[in-house]
Amino acid sequence: MSRSMRETSRSTTLVPVVNQPLPASLRRCLVIGLIFLLSLSVVTHSALASELNRVVLRVNDRIVTLYDYEKLTRERTIALSRAQIPEAERQQMLANLEVSVMKELFDENLLLSRADQLGLRADEADIRSSIERTKASFGISSEEEFDRALAGNGMTQESFRADVEKNLLIRQVMGREVYSQVGVEEEDIRRYYQQNSDDFRQPARRRLREVVVLETMQDADERLRLATELRGLILAGEGDEQIESRESEGVTTGWIDLGWVDVGDLDPQLEEALNGLSPGSVSEPTLARGGLHVIQTVEQEESRLRPFQDVSAEIEARLSDERFEEQMDGYMRELETSAYIESDPPPEAAGFRGSRALKLTAVDPLEAQLAAQEAQSETATSEESAEDETPPR
Repeated sequence: MSRSMRETSRSTTLVPVVNQPLPASLRRCLVIGLIFLLSLSVVTHSALASELNRVVLRVNDRIVTLYDYEKLTRERTIALSRAQIPEAERQQMLANLEVSVMKELFDENLLLSRADQLGLRADEADIRSSIERTKASFGISSEEEFDRALAGNGMTQESFRADVEKNLLIRQVMGREVYSQVGVEEEDIRRYYQQNSDDFRQPARRRLREVVVLETMQDADERLRLATELRGLILAGEGDEQIESRESEGVTTGWIDLGWVDVGDLDPQLEEALNGLSPGSVSEPTLARGGLHVIQTVEQEESRLRPFQDVSAEIEARLSDERFEEQMDGYMRELETSAYIESDPPPEAAGFRGSRALKLTAVDPLEAQLAAQEAQSETATSEESAEDETPPR
C-alpha cells in the first residue's frame, strides 16, 4: 500500500465515499438514465409483441399471425428431425420448410373458413375419442407420458387438442364436399385391371431353404469339402442329422427357411447358382456373404396374373385416391377464387400460394412423431437380434 493511501486510511476527518450523498445533478442524471432504460425495455417488449401479433394471412374472417407461423414452423422442424426419411429428402424438405408451412396454413384456413360458412362444429365427444385413440394406439397410459411425447414434438395438450379439433372440422368439410363426389364403379375397376395388367402380375418365385458352411471354418478347402458333402446328403434325403451335428460345433448354420423369394431378389451369385433348378434340386456350394451357401428349391411358381377378385379392393383404393386428388385440387382452387384473401408473409415464405404444403401428419398431429419413435425402437430390436443370426442373403 502506498504512503498516500495509508495516510488516507488513517485520516479521521474523511468519510467513506459510499456514505456521502450524491450531488443532486448526478442523481438527476442517474434517474433520467434509469427511466430511459426502463422505457426502452418496455418499448422493445411492446414492439416484439406487436410484431408477433402481426397478421401475415387473412382468409375471410380467419387470420394467421406471425406467432402462428413461427410456432408451426418450429413444430414441423422438430417433426422433420424425427421423421424416418432419407437424409437427402429431409434436407430438401427443410430447404422449402417456410414456404410449405405457409401453404399449409393457407389451405387449412380455406377449409376452416368453409366450415364456418357451413356452420360445422367439432363434437366434444369426437375430440376426446380421437385423442384417446391416438394415445391408445401408441401405448400411452398416463398424462405424464402423453406430455413427454407432445413436448418431444414441441407441443402441449392444449395445442394438440386444437389441432385435433381443426382436423375433425376439415374432415367434415371434405366428407361433405369432396369425398361425396368421388365414386368408383366396378366397371371402372375392371377396365383398370385390363389396361394395367402388368401391375398385377405375380413374378416367378421359389420357396427356398439353405444351410451355410460358415467362415469360422478358416480352411477354404475344408469348407468346400464339407459343403459338397452336405449337398450330397441333402440330395439323398439324409442331411438333417449331419447339419444338426455340425451346427452344434459352430461350423454350419442349421436349416434356414427363406420362404417364398421372387426370382431376382437374391444376391447375383446365388441367383446364378439356382438357375434351371427344379423343385427338390440343390445348388452347388456358392460363396456369398457369411460363407458357402447350399440352397434347396422346395417349390416354385411361374409368373402369373393375380386374379381380379384378389386385387379389386387394391384397384378401388388406387382409383379413389387418384380421383380424390383431382377433386381436391379443383375444390381448393374454387375456395381460393371465392375467398377474401390478404397476405403479408415473411420474406422466406413468399410465393407460398404456388407451392404444395408439407404434410407430415395426415390424421393426428402426434402420429408422425410416435410412429418414428416406434420405428426406431423396432429397428434397434431387430439390429440386436441380427447379431445372433447369419448375415442376410
